[in-house]
Amino acid sequence: MAGCATLPALDDGLASDFTLRGKIGVRGGPMNDGFSASFYWTQAGDRYVIELWGPLGQGRTRLQGDGDTLTITDAYGATLAGDAPERLMSEQLGWSAPVSVLGYWVRGRPAPGHPATSRERDAEGNLERFSQLGWMIELSRWRDRESVHLPGKVVAVREGRRVTVVCREWLAG
Repeated sequence: MAGCATLPALDDGLASDFTLRGKIGVRGGPMNDGFSASFYWTQAGDRYVIELWGPLGQGRTRLQGDGDTLTITDAYGATLAGDAPERLMSEQLGWSAPVSVLGYWVRGRPAPGHPATSRERDAEGNLERFSQLGWMIELSRWRDRESVHLPGKVVAVREGRRVTVVCREWLAG
């Protein structure tokens, strides 16, 4: 993605574009394996680029999508594309995460256009838990980052699969 364009804000004033560094872990799923990696994520509207790598930068993988489609580029430069992101990830990587909505969840919000239920808030009024698209999402470690209150940890659980995202560094978008 070229630069960090300024896009319209979400309804609550939260910018729709961001750059984030952190770690992701996935357990369970079709192969019942575990996966963890560091990531560098750039989001602009519905478009995202997520760079993933293991210890010492090994196994670099790039996920690039727009909410409906996903392109996976592996460490050798091989590219695969499809219009069912979670299925493509599962088939090609052996694990998957809800990348089309995860960009909202890491900002502590349910994704628009999909019903969210079971909303619970903590004592400070932060969204602590909600259900969306069959996932139970837990948000924790809330902190202020450049005048925006964001979660430091997101855990999403669905059908024996657990996706954990630790948001370490928010960069200007």
